[in-house]
Amino acid sequence: MTKPDLVERGSEPRVIDVVNGKIEKLKLALGYCVVRNRSKEERDTSSSDRITKENEFFNSDCWSALPRDRVGVSALRDRLRDLLTDIVKREFPNIKVQLNQDLAHAKKQLAMIGAERENPRQQRRYLEGIAAKFEEMSKFALSTDYRDEIFEKDHRLRLPTLMGDRSDQFEDDIRKKGHTYEFHKDEGEDLDEGDDEDEGEDSDEGDDEDEDKVSGVASENESDEGGSEDDIENENGAGPVSENESDNGYQARGSNSLSLFRETANSSIVILKAPALAFPDLRHVLGQSLDMLPTGEVDILKWIKGQYLESRGYGLPAIDYRILPMLWQKQSHNWKGITLSFINDTILYVHDFICRLLRAVCPDSKVREGLLSHIMNDLLAKYRSAVKHVEYILKVEHRGILLTKNQSYGATLNEMRYARLVKATNASAFTTTRMNGQDCISVKAIEVSAAALATSKSNLENVVEEHHDVLYAYYGVAMRRFVDTVMAQAMDDYLLTGENSPIKIITPVFVSEMTDKQLEDIAGEDIVTKRERQALMGKIAALEHGKEVLDA
Repeated sequence: MTKPDLVERGSEPRVIDVVNGKIEKLKLALGYCVVRNRSKEERDTSSSDRITKENEFFNSDCWSALPRDRVGVSALRDRLRDLLTDIVKREFPNIKVQLNQDLAHAKKQLAMIGAERENPRQQRRYLEGIAAKFEEMSKFALSTDYRDEIFEKDHRLRLPTLMGDRSDQFEDDIRKKGHTYEFHKDEGEDLDEGDDEDEGEDSDEGDDEDEDKVSGVASENESDEGGSEDDIENENGAGPVSENESDNGYQARGSNSLSLFRETANSSIVILKAPALAFPDLRHVLGQSLDMLPTGEVDILKWIKGQYLESRGYGLPAIDYRILPMLWQKQSHNWKGITLSFINDTILYVHDFICRLLRAVCPDSKVREGLLSHIMNDLLAKYRSAVKHVEYILKVEHRGILLTKNQSYGATLNEMRYARLVKATNASAFTTTRMNGQDCISVKAIEVSAAALATSKSNLENVVEEHHDVLYAYYGVAMRRFVDTVMAQAMDDYLLTGENSPIKIITPVFVSEMTDKQLEDIAGEDIVTKRERQALMGKIAALEHGKEVLDA
């Protein structure tokens, strides 16, 4: 309360009761202090004169009844100091917590900027740290060691898992869509059943699924699918395109949002979309000849017959080993489109992995883009080598001579011939009994004459069926061999774990070979970064000093 000297005569007791807290409706939790301010006439007096007059006033008449710790500027000053001390003591733990939080945040921001990069030595050390972290994380990824939190934050860094799903789809597409004409499967074993029992266990798995659920084969128009170029660049979130995409796993099934990845309906298989728009640098690297022929529109025996009649000579009707290569090339035509689509997707998975891992280990976008630009030519060369190797494998498989030493080829031929005999004589078969030691057992039998009549066919029919059986037996052997070769060589050696894999470009040794100019171009600091570093260092110094004071 101020100006008690202006209170009217007779009102002093009421004011004193307010100060002493005797009036409930005017009572304050912290109580009152009373000070006497200078009057208008006293405004030029000194502080000591003001204090003297204040003391004289509170020692006079009824005002002297007030407690000494409630009157005067000195009493008010002591009271405020005590209250402030109490507040500070009460808030002290919160102040320390807030200070520590601000200090940790400032240090984290400084760490994101990285170490000082004023000279080549500092720049090289900085890039070597990034390269070492990239190399370490890529080794973890390729060995499917996903314990680091980086693989939990971004599931697309789980490259072997993604490639496992995609290679399964590749094998399934070759098996289901690789042949131009449907073989007569009722005459022998299924194509993927050979000398390895495990290979045949899943031969019919997924036959009833809608073909629209999974399409491992890209079309030439797929790059225009799903929206405009600007839409995809804003949504794919890979590498230099976007920094803001949430990386917590695959896109939700059925999501309408555009994405570089598309999850299919049947499983966690992910197929890459719009490669040319997402990574323009890869536009002229990916394989383009992805044409596919429809499967099963013509009966294969009629097709073989037509090919034979158009190409045979005038000698004896027999297996023509000049015609077989033509049949083989046409029947396996779709392998090229399926395989190039697979290697395209593999390249995109690898390139997206490199971009995402770089973003995780190198927060500075300028440095990251500089590194990508520096290694891009090497990356593109390695991608081209992988595509060329796939084309070479296709060329070897489709050349004129059909080769195999696989014993399952002969076994399949024998099974086909036996199955054909059983089918032809089934109508004339009857059940009889024969002795097996002392036991009499039932057996299925046919008369020799009936078997001869049932298997009696024209020369042309026999030749066509022989061509079919040879083509069928060889196709099964070559298909398994081809899938394994593509996966082991083009996918694994050229793009994933081989010595020349694009993933193994960024290493500390690679950085150590950079020139000073290259280091400056990639890792040199700009003015904005320098100012930001100086501001953060000043803030950290102030916060650490404050922490020392609080801890004292």
